[in-house]
Amino acid sequence: MEIALVSFSGSALTGALNAQLTELGYAPYCVDHDAWLNAPTADQHRPALLVFASTVFPRARVIAALDQSHCGATLGVFAHPDCLADSLLLTSLRDFVSWPCARDELRLRLERVCPPNLVQQADCLSLSSAEFARLNLVGRSSKFLAALGMIERIAACDAPVIIEGETGTGKEAAARAIHYASARRSCPFVPINCGAIPDNLIESELFGHERGAFTDAKEARHGVIAQAEGGTLFLDEVDALSPKAQVTLLRFLQDRQYRPLGSNRMRTADTRIVAATNANLQYQVEQGRFRADLMFRLNILSLHLPPLRERSGDAALLAQYFVDLLSARYRRPTTRIDVVMFAWLE
Repeated sequence: MEIALVSFSGSALTGALNAQLTELGYAPYCVDHDAWLNAPTADQHRPALLVFASTVFPRARVIAALDQSHCGATLGVFAHPDCLADSLLLTSLRDFVSWPCARDELRLRLERVCPPNLVQQADCLSLSSAEFARLNLVGRSSKFLAALGMIERIAACDAPVIIEGETGTGKEAAARAIHYASARRSCPFVPINCGAIPDNLIESELFGHERGAFTDAKEARHGVIAQAEGGTLFLDEVDALSPKAQVTLLRFLQDRQYRPLGSNRMRTADTRIVAATNANLQYQVEQGRFRADLMFRLNILSLHLPPLRERSGDAALLAQYFVDLLSARYRRPTTRIDVVMFAWLE
């Protein structure tokens, strides 16, 4: 497989990488970094190694080029430790590695960036690290990267999904990532919090109603299932659904049909359901609070998001990411978090 070497360093490091890549069975070729910065999409279907031997490089242009390319197949090779504190650069790359590194580690990183025998599919996308970051999905711990890999595999399917995780783990962000990496990305993503809607309104919210269906129904209204036609409906706190709403949702999952309140006609919708909960659904089933058949229908695909306390090394990276994000938003100089504070966060 051909792989581009885009060097922002001297020839010694590039030469060493060239030799190691050749040993691993790749066909490396050098690309001038100015040419790559000016046209990052010209060769976006081949993986690229961006090589940094120091902190002296056009940082803003590199990040802008990475965001523009959307190729998702860029591996950063850093020979200077200070580069590893640059969270915006790291999250713009698909992955990165410190140099020197063992040949097996480089091989594993390259296989993550561009898996062997990968066949591009027209119906799904591989989100780049920059796109994950725009959804506030930032991290490099093994558990977090495993979750990102699962998101991309789930996106390639079209079955219902249940996302489990504690409050604040990013369940809605993960649902958005699944949607935008899937074949449904051009259609609506509609989120709804089931726990925030009164029991007497949840069916109307989900399935809509006809005029006169109840006292305040002065006109017909589409429910969120119809609003998400062709796209994805995200049901947060799905465990809060009333028993009656669980029955109607189960019926929709079985045959894609539903009946708006006050209507005598069944309707069909092509809407993918992604549900989320911070509760133990199996326990809810055992307690009789959640239907077992609905849980099985939703749990065809599942994703567990680890809490931050289980994501070693991610707290400091997230802190610097949000500092950089707010600095850019309010047009303030970027502030680097002190190494002592980094150590305290870890």
